Amino acid sequence: MDKSLQVICMGAMSHLGLMFFIYPERIITSTHQGHWEPILIQSLIFIFFLWLYLKGLSYFPQQDIISILKGIGKTLSFILLFPVLLYFIVTTIELINAYAELTTIIFLANTPTWAIFTLIILISTYIAVKGIETILRTSILIFSIFFPLILLMNVF
Repeated sequence: MDKSLQVICMGAMSHLGLMFFIYPERIITSTHQGHWEPILIQSLIFIFFLWLYLKGLSYFPQQDIISILKGIGKTLSFILLFPVLLYFIVTTIELINAYAELTTIIFLANTPTWAIFTLIILISTYIAVKGIETILRTSILIFSIFFPLILLMNVF
């Protein structure tokens, strides 16, 4: 079974969630004038690291990052991938905390944030225990429900 559409939807929803939910607040609080400056700087840094990544991959034709890292050993692979792991952990914690605070503000004003945070983690853990297929099916469902709304909000 080809799951490439599901993986694309999962990646798109993860990045859209981070980009539309947390990123605007960080931009607004980072500067008092010219909000385009941090966006331009971050975009240039992203393009530089993307170029660096693609340049590194060009030295290993017909290989992906997994096969390259298998050849250099577990210790060096861990050292190279540790910043990515740290980024994923920090981003996940920050997003869960932001969603818990938003849920507390909008829906459950008398419920403590830690209870919502715990509930989100427990539900996510339960879905993860059920397997990757469940996560990917859920991402397709969420993508099909909310992506048209995001497009409509950006068009009008």
